[in-house]
Amino acid sequence: MSATVPVVDAQVHAWAPSDARFPWAPGALGHPHLPDGMPIERLLTAMDAAGVDAALVVSPMLYGDDHRYAAQAARDHPGRLAAVGRVDPAAPDAARVARRWHEDGLRGVRIQPAVDPERWRGGAFAPFIAAAAAQDLVLFVYAPGLLADLPAVARTHPELRVVVDHLGLEPRRRPGVDPFARLGELLALAAEPNVAVKVSGVPALSAQGPPFRDVWDPVRRVLDAFGPARALWGSDFTRTAPHHTYAEALGYLRELDGLTPAELDLLLGGSLQRLLGWPAR
Repeated sequence: MSATVPVVDAQVHAWAPSDARFPWAPGALGHPHLPDGMPIERLLTAMDAAGVDAALVVSPMLYGDDHRYAAQAARDHPGRLAAVGRVDPAAPDAARVARRWHEDGLRGVRIQPAVDPERWRGGAFAPFIAAAAAQDLVLFVYAPGLLADLPAVARTHPELRVVVDHLGLEPRRRPGVDPFARLGELLALAAEPNVAVKVSGVPALSAQGPPFRDVWDPVRRVLDAFGPARALWGSDFTRTAPHHTYAEALGYLRELDGLTPAELDLLLGGSLQRLLGWPAR
């Protein structure tokens, strides 16, 4: 990386044991990826060891729609951490929540249509998305299997900045299944200028060890379609820790054939800086 562009991770989670101040949501979807948790202090230590300068803390499903833990981390470490909160976009008050999103100190909002495809396809998310566009929020979308619905969203709200999480794919390898079989659905979205993609957790889709050469071609196809200026590297290392290290999640891109130093600068931090205006240049 150049001296002026920090390495910024677009996908990490952080959580502490449930307590009175930051309780886990009763019946929340998901489970801790790491048995010992990932409190903020441990996250910062891991970032230092991997050579990561800053990171987006995506509030995990353990906290439900309560993003205070991630938001507090961003307030405590404004140059190193920023927060992305989750919301139920079909909740009756979701549009009101969107209107005060920036007041909570959050840099973006994550919605997960793949968790609730029936309400997504029934239009229940539409009022929230309209409110998010009006409030100039960055919308991070986890939607494997539903990417064909996103062009209409992008075209209806051309001012809305949309980021597709995890290449729009199932973020894990399954026996006998090509993890990149539906990559074409993501590549078609490159035609929408307000859509970017998070190149996150990709080594977990590899059948090889570092530097994960079997994912190089799909990553190259994504970069050719979107351009590095609309691609954001993310490690998702708290989920992928059983498969590889944090440093390996970063290092494989530095070995990817054909990437120029300027393209690598964009992918590993510059694109996210431009999208969010953070960290300050």
